[in-house]
Amino acid sequence: MVARILAAVARGEVERKAARQSFAERKRAESGKARWSRRPFGYEKGGVLREVEAERLRWAYRQILGGARVSTIVRAFNEDEVKTATGSAWTTQAMGKLLRDPRNAGLLRYQGEVLGAGSWEPILPEDQWRVAVARMERPEFKSGGARGTSGAWLVKVATCAECEGRVFTVKRSGSEVRNYTCQRGCIFLPQEWVEGRVYLALAEILHNPENARHWRLQAEHDSEDSAALRAELAVLDERQRTLADDYATGLLTRAQMLSGTDRVRARMTEVGEELDQLGAGAGLDRLNLDPEYVAQELEAMQPDEVRELLRAVTQRVVLHRRGKGSRAGLRPELVEVVAR
Repeated sequence: MVARILAAVARGEVERKAARQSFAERKRAESGKARWSRRPFGYEKGGVLREVEAERLRWAYRQILGGARVSTIVRAFNEDEVKTATGSAWTTQAMGKLLRDPRNAGLLRYQGEVLGAGSWEPILPEDQWRVAVARMERPEFKSGGARGTSGAWLVKVATCAECEGRVFTVKRSGSEVRNYTCQRGCIFLPQEWVEGRVYLALAEILHNPENARHWRLQAEHDSEDSAALRAELAVLDERQRTLADDYATGLLTRAQMLSGTDRVRARMTEVGEELDQLGAGAGLDRLNLDPEYVAQELEAMQPDEVRELLRAVTQRVVLHRRGKGSRAGLRPELVEVVAR
């Protein structure tokens, strides 16, 4: 009996000590100071920005907001020999963990819970960080693409000439051939043939030295403005999704949802117009436009990199209906690629 009592007292003291330590650690975390056991990527150990790494992180978030995947960012970092804070090469897991860390938005985290703002300078605004993380958590991002996006260059880029809707790819029952179509089914064109036509158009556009000179000049002057506008566009897109989700779960009335959506769409239109005025030269800051290497670069690119290139060098890519009778065959004019 005495042994059991002494053991219970000892156990109680251990529990009280653990509770005091946990309370003290939480209080230290809530103080907002940078208390990192080792230097994180993008910062010095005391919380001061390491600007070279911070800029690379901003670029990575811009890629995520633009639709790129973590694997693409990892490949770019490793090709440029950008190391982790411990000097290692990047892996998809390490990059995903880094991009999801609220520290980059200047937020405190304790045992997985975000407590509030920290005392250090954020690498990017909180709303952009939250949108980037939300995109990374979507099922289509994790599984390799939404309906008809895996490996398809023109998803989220090309539109249908008839209904002006975005295109995606589908397979007919019993066939392995994928075809580009739209929500209304106005068009139905073989993916391989369409992308072959776009490939030829891209090579022709990129081989034009006057185009390359123009884009490089734009990249020098518009990179920051373009990047900021694209990030805002991604935030607005996520806000629109949130409004729809809140309406579906009953948190908003239909009138509130429509009112909020109208305001978001109005701003999205303004941002789109500003981007059109600037051009998308900033999207070319990592591309080698030397004609000798254009074909090799196109073949080596991932689908999301080709989409970025298409947005940067074209005003629009439009797919047209085949027509009937003698006009039902595949003709070059069915794929319209208009250069900037």
